[in-house]
Amino acid sequence: MKIQTKVNSQSYHTELENIQVTAVHEFFHALQFGYNCYERLWFMEAAAVWSEDDLYDQVNDLYRYMPAWFANTDKPLDVEDTHMYGSFIFFQYIDEHLGGREIIKKCWERSRANASPAQDVSFISIDEALVSQNSSFVDAYIRVRIANQIMSSHQNAEPYTYQEANGYLTVVNRPNTKNELYYEKGDVDTESDLTLTLYASHYYSLETNSPVILTLIPDSGPLSELSFSTITKLSGTNDWFVQMGTEVN
Repeated sequence: MKIQTKVNSQSYHTELENIQVTAVHEFFHALQFGYNCYERLWFMEAAAVWSEDDLYDQVNDLYRYMPAWFANTDKPLDVEDTHMYGSFIFFQYIDEHLGGREIIKKCWERSRANASPAQDVSFISIDEALVSQNSSFVDAYIRVRIANQIMSSHQNAEPYTYQEANGYLTVVNRPNTKNELYYEKGDVDTESDLTLTLYASHYYSLETNSPVILTLIPDSGPLSELSFSTITKLSGTNDWFVQMGTEVN
């Protein structure tokens, strides 16, 4: 007899599959506590969800966290509510592009070295682990936000790809956009928003048949605290062009 349990509106899993992903998730928590019991909850939960798919790749129970996560890109990566379960996507990208499970292990080794009952060391530890990949926490975070918009496994999208992009697209349709903009030659327009918080993102969609210059101007605070990326895709192709900087032509 095959018993099925409904875990969300997109998928069904057998009783065994539910036991499998729950067991690996909780076992990974036990390992984390062995490294640093003071570590931030977002880091623990996001990495534990990642571990589910690393061991039981075909179950995909973690897909259930993606719709809400992609609908709330204005929430910080480290917010500690149910959003943190969907933050597994950050570690999934590191796994696929920045050193695999060994780097995630190194994140926890650095967490153990930096452990403090009073200080948040999650970003510092991840940053130190990624040095060996010529990367950093901020670099990985920016890459993830770009990959989430492209959402493809096509080789032309490298290094902003996910192996399971087609599967992800069965439950999400890329991140929610803050606004859709249409540009015609000669237009001058300003979009302003004061709600963006640290390690959160806003996405805008721009449609144009004419060249356009986009300039990032901070409303307050230093420009160095902001990151601005554009993703250009020609209609009907599998070609993406990514640019970064404070001014993009």
